[in-house]
Amino acid sequence: MTPPLVGSILSDSASPSFLNRSVDKATTSCHALLNRSVEKEATVDASLDKAFAALADATRRALVARLSLGDATVGELAAPFDVSLQAISKHLAVLEAAGLVTKGRDGTRRLVHLEAHALGSMTSWIEQHQRQAEERFQRLDAVLDELRAADAAATASDDTTESRA
Repeated sequence: MTPPLVGSILSDSASPSFLNRSVDKATTSCHALLNRSVEKEATVDASLDKAFAALADATRRALVARLSLGDATVGELAAPFDVSLQAISKHLAVLEAAGLVTKGRDGTRRLVHLEAHALGSMTSWIEQHQRQAEERFQRLDAVLDELRAADAAATASDDTTESRA
């Protein structure tokens, strides 16, 4: 017997077009949810891609290292390098586009600030994959230990057999 609520739904609106519309709506909702999930992941991946690409250059890594000590002006950042202010500004523009630094004002000075949260997301990504690799190595170590133990047991068994003979 069909439950009353289900029976009334089926009897009132069991036409093929109603059922097709219902399935279409459910499918559309599922697709929308999956699309949002994929888009969010793609955004995170794009942010990480930009950050890692920005840090692929030694000069930009040195700028980030300097900014980890505190905010600085473009002139202060350029001082240790044998390049123009314009070249440092271009490097900073790449770091800014990657979300690693921001520029702001402190009175008349224009300071560059390191965005630690961007480094945090990179660190989280690296740590996640490091944990996975370490888990894989631990499983490999366990298998190797089992093989060594089996080999030692077989060797001990062979020694015992030879001594009896």
